Amino acid sequence: MRIAIFTETYLPQINGVVTHIKILKEGLEALGHTVLIVTADAKAGTAIPETFKDYLDKWVYSVKDHDELLDKIGGARLMRLKNEPHLGYSTRH
Repeated sequence: MRIAIFTETYLPQINGVVTHIKILKEGLEALGHTVLIVTADAKAGTAIPETFKDYLDKWVYSVKDHDELLDKIGGARLMRLKNEPHLGYSTRH
């Protein structure tokens, strides 16, 4: 069977939705289905890794330490978001 899964988030992002879709895709492919993931690319022109090995090469093995990884994924922005109040809630107590 040919199956298309539409999602707003997929690799190289990491979250629960991405993890679920990745596991679902791999499971369906193991059963012999052809699976197409259709997603919006947040960074136009950036190729989304095709395999888990590509993902590891890009996001794990290509960085020398945790600080370099944070720089690569936008750590400064993540820290700003962590400390901003969202929907009336704040991480500062």
